[in-house]
Amino acid sequence: MKNISANLILQLVIIVSGFIMPKLLIGSFGSDTYGLVASITQFLSLIMLLEAGIGPVIKAKLYKYIANNDKNKILLVLKDADRFLKKIGFIFIVYVIVLCFLYPIMNDEFEANFTIIMIIIMSIGTLCEYFFGIIYNLYLQADKKYYITSNIQIVCYILNIILVVLLVNMGASIIAVKIANTLAFIIKPIFQSYYVRKKLNIHFEEAKGEYKIDNKYDGLSQHVAYVIYSNTAVSILTIFTNLATVAVYSVYNLVSSALKNVVSAFSNGMDSIFGDMFARKEKDVLRRSFGIYEFLYYTVVLIFFLTAIILIIPFIKIYTNGITDANYIHPLFAILLMIGGIVGCIRVIYSTLVYSIGHFKQTNMICWVEAIVNLVLSVIGVIKFGLMGIAIGPIVSTLIRLLYFMWYASKVVLERDNIINIKWLFIVTLQTVICSLLTYYVIDINPANYFEWVLYGAFVLLVVSIFVIGTNILFNYSLFKEVLSFLKEKFREKRNHV
Repeated sequence: MKNISANLILQLVIIVSGFIMPKLLIGSFGSDTYGLVASITQFLSLIMLLEAGIGPVIKAKLYKYIANNDKNKILLVLKDADRFLKKIGFIFIVYVIVLCFLYPIMNDEFEANFTIIMIIIMSIGTLCEYFFGIIYNLYLQADKKYYITSNIQIVCYILNIILVVLLVNMGASIIAVKIANTLAFIIKPIFQSYYVRKKLNIHFEEAKGEYKIDNKYDGLSQHVAYVIYSNTAVSILTIFTNLATVAVYSVYNLVSSALKNVVSAFSNGMDSIFGDMFARKEKDVLRRSFGIYEFLYYTVVLIFFLTAIILIIPFIKIYTNGITDANYIHPLFAILLMIGGIVGCIRVIYSTLVYSIGHFKQTNMICWVEAIVNLVLSVIGVIKFGLMGIAIGPIVSTLIRLLYFMWYASKVVLERDNIINIKWLFIVTLQTVICSLLTYYVIDINPANYFEWVLYGAFVLLVVSIFVIGTNILFNYSLFKEVLSFLKEKFREKRNHV
């Protein structure tokens, strides 16, 4: 509950930041400049996210040793992981140098020197993470202390909002704004290092002996595939369209990312819980816990994203009011992007379960299939349909990976009947199709301002919640009773503890 609560607050802060920053940047510097910032961010993340590939591997190793309180093995894992992550840090430096040469050639809408300065400034924060913070972040996650990193990030985001708002109102340049952004987030690796080393007394330099983490390169390979997959959209739009189109995509993606971040608050920390159960060989407990979590997670994902399908275009109209240098209203694209978000979020719970037990090599190929299918379909889609075409690839490719991970999690990890997966796929498809058709052909919401949008939103959220919960109970009544039983158990435990 500490992890979920802290992460939920963090995601709400990220949402606020995510909607304040683009509006400020577009309003002050124009869609092209914001498109440049969004594009550089995505190109940098092609490598900055590589730690997430090794991260699950490291945590999967740590779960067992933390459960057994084997401190030396913990230190050995962290020591080997630190060496590996610093190698990635040096690769990142080379990548930034290459990007400084190639990016101005790929897109020449801005002066080359200006673009290079932006790339360097925006890369500094990531470099600090690789050399000072990531290893401590991973230990905190494996030790079920996500709330520590969440609290630090909350402070960083709030500080960043304050600095950027002040600088924009003072008429500062975009370079000054990005410098402030970098300084605000350097706090995170510094405080993570301090907390783990001083408060938890974890000094991996004191490890006795040697330890080599296996599966490192399998985890890294999977995440290279994921980085290609997740950065395909902006990269292709940058190459085949223009920065104004990148800005339009990025504004819509703000909504999708915000929803994914909120939903992730309900999944962060679950890998350590599932990993701990598997390490203790508590198969029946794991199967029951995952089934309950699955029901609750599907319900949350569908409520958020189906509500967003209805409300996203009214929100975009208000959000971009007064911005005339690009067309931001694309209803069908909005629906497709939200459907992609649903598929992507559902995939997370099954991949989280599989990765929590360290099965990286066994699932490596399907991750590359997803990345390649997405890349090919996205290029074809953008060439033929423009902006709307970029939403097609993620839906098809992510669905392929989702189906595989659903099957693998049920057959290999949970040892349960796949009929449960078929039932969930039917429920999700039914709910999404009904909501999408009603939105595109029937529902017409036109609030004049944010206040009216919130009022409409509250009503839509209530109706969608009743629809989703009712449908889930109708088709999964036995599992719903299991959820109620679980909640009653926890309530009794809490009451007896008090």
